[in-house]
Amino acid sequence: MDKQATKVFCGGLSWETTSERLRAYFENFGVVREAFVSYNRNNGRPRGFGFVVFESMDVADKVVSTKHTIDRREVECKKAVPKEEQQGVDSNNTSPPSSTGEGSSSAAAAAANTRTRKVFVGGLAPAVDDAALLQHFEQFGPVEDAVVMYDHDNKRPRGFGFVTFANEDSVDKVFGRGAMQSIADKQIEIKPAVPRDQMPMGGAGRMPFFEQARGGFGGGRGLGQMGG
Repeated sequence: MDKQATKVFCGGLSWETTSERLRAYFENFGVVREAFVSYNRNNGRPRGFGFVVFESMDVADKVVSTKHTIDRREVECKKAVPKEEQQGVDSNNTSPPSSTGEGSSSAAAAAANTRTRKVFVGGLAPAVDDAALLQHFEQFGPVEDAVVMYDHDNKRPRGFGFVTFANEDSVDKVFGRGAMQSIADKQIEIKPAVPRDQMPMGGAGRMPFFEQARGGFGGGRGLGQMGG
């Protein structure tokens, strides 16, 4: 059987959850062929999600329809999308907004008019890592991915990151709190991140975008360019 048919995405994993613990948990449901947690390629930290491949389609279906708590965290499981059909993108296929900037009211308005599960977070303190980013945003709902972007050359944080929620309602809750929030005693700015081909005319430069790619997780094309 094609393993893609029995592959399950697991989002919202605790930073304590390793590939071994992920496998051990899901072996309670049936035979597990593969189980792995995804890690940030820049700093080696877990990214908050992973994948499990089961031997049986029936087991995979049961897992998807069941609620799960692993390492004291609620985990969302859903069928993994084949790469050729992947509509989401790796966080490395993203670009920060231009330096023109917008106020919190315009960011909230953009969020209201743009349905997305992904937000750009700017103005991060150097001490903020993936775990701190996740800890702040998981109060708004299940988080599939939270990543701080690092410079490829010197490995230093670039002062911004991206958070992908399990559903769009969580993004509404974020902007319900306000586009200007605080992490590690430093004010941050939050904006909706949308695929470039879904941006309104003239939107580039006012809203961060990410390139739609077919590579799926880890199959990125690098940072996009802001522009019209």
